[in-house]
Amino acid sequence: MATHHHPPVKTPPDADVREFNLRRGIIHTEISPRLACGLIGLFLLIIGGVPLSQFFRPDRWAVWDLFKTIPTRASLRHYETTLETTSAPRTFVQPYLQFAASAWGGFGNVNAVIGRGGWLFYAPGVAYVTGRGFLDPDRLKWRWKERIDAGDAVFHPDPRPAIKEFAALCRRYGARLVLLPVPDKAMLQPAQLSGRVTLPGAAPNNPDFAQFVTEMQAAGVEVFDATPATLAVGDVRFLRQDTHWTPDWMDTVAQALAARLGPAGQPPGPLEPVTVTRVGDLVDMLKLPANQLLFPPQIITVQRVLAPGTKQPWQPSRNADILILGDSFANVFSAEVMGWGDTAGFVEHLAYHLGRPVDRITRNDNGASATRQILAEEMARGTDRLKGKKIVVWEFAIRELMVGDWKPITYRLGQPAPPQFFVPAAGQTIAVTGRIAAIAPAPRPGTVPYKDHIIALHLTDLPGARDALVYAWSMRNNVWTPTARWQPGQQVTLKLRAWNAVESRYGAINRGELPDDNLLLAEPCWSEE
Repeated sequence: MATHHHPPVKTPPDADVREFNLRRGIIHTEISPRLACGLIGLFLLIIGGVPLSQFFRPDRWAVWDLFKTIPTRASLRHYETTLETTSAPRTFVQPYLQFAASAWGGFGNVNAVIGRGGWLFYAPGVAYVTGRGFLDPDRLKWRWKERIDAGDAVFHPDPRPAIKEFAALCRRYGARLVLLPVPDKAMLQPAQLSGRVTLPGAAPNNPDFAQFVTEMQAAGVEVFDATPATLAVGDVRFLRQDTHWTPDWMDTVAQALAARLGPAGQPPGPLEPVTVTRVGDLVDMLKLPANQLLFPPQIITVQRVLAPGTKQPWQPSRNADILILGDSFANVFSAEVMGWGDTAGFVEHLAYHLGRPVDRITRNDNGASATRQILAEEMARGTDRLKGKKIVVWEFAIRELMVGDWKPITYRLGQPAPPQFFVPAAGQTIAVTGRIAAIAPAPRPGTVPYKDHIIALHLTDLPGARDALVYAWSMRNNVWTPTARWQPGQQVTLKLRAWNAVESRYGAINRGELPDDNLLLAEPCWSEE
């Protein structure tokens, strides 16, 4: 075999070394000791800057909460969530990155979809309109598996069993159940979402909604469909940057429903127009910088409902023969904490057009289960809220049919609260010290539609060896309160007052409950900030 010898590569003179090495792909980089030290220092500063920046946050000691109790799977998950939530670089950088993505690319996030002309849409609502049928068996199985894999112990994606169960309960009380699935913004403002929509035309809907209505009617459940027959160019039924309806269209739906329920009596009192200015909740969900000008505030006029012969706001009546169960669509112009005014919501306007007293149970979000759960808890404590009711209106966002957890609920009339549970007397605020036996988890800021949240605590070892079920703020304006980081076993001092003294103000706020059936009998307290 012949051997080939390659001649050795001759190194050129020094003057041509650089060009010679470049041709061979060899690049020599010379760094002075001073520059090397500077680069190393910059690298260490970047690496160490994250924990250093975290140290100067007011909640810097939150990450040490893990070591106050024995670590468990739940506490470790809580610890990881706290680290992510309180990350100073993340909370500083993310708003500006989102602003750039929204302003120059038209990109939203997992919650908010940017439409045309400055309109914003709620992503689950868009998915309801554009997705597969919510009754499709394969989709129901997929949703169940998705939630179980995410850590939920149980999940019920099919709305039909829960609704039929609740309808049977109403029938036992002699009450007529009327479902009001409020159409989604993506249904009634499709031209603001996509330029491919041609108007006038019919409102788009999920392909299974017609089947759902047919099955409900066959089961004796009345469905009030508020969807307009035809959408026209220029129709505006939703707030531009919010998930909710306009005051005018809300009033139109209330008037139409009142005509269906009838007969009408005398209006409770006059209407008082009030001007309100706010950016919508979808802007909140985008988590843009506080001084952003991309989505300016919207100015609207709401009509407050007043009590007869006074300037006092209208109040619901527990003795009324009509009960309204509702979610944020019922609260948006009624609950002051939502920022769109007060006493001007759907329940108030329905009572106005009915000319009759109305009772209400409303809670933001989770229209599939939240209000039914509140009703069941009151029944368990011996309060028969359905007694004497002739009509029950169950209002919920129509997207709940696809994304809600329609869990079965036990409705059983119980006895008043046992004496070992402490409740301050009416008008009193009392400071107590106790140990946290259990505390509901607080959602991570920015991961839920609403920026305020309340959690439940079970306190033990109060004076007299008594317990207390306490509600307290866990999140205000998308910022965790200190309560959100408390752990079971901690000793705390709280200023408590009776929950029923503040329920009209805070009852609509999303709330995390404790999964303990024994606590259903306890009358809750409210912890002052």
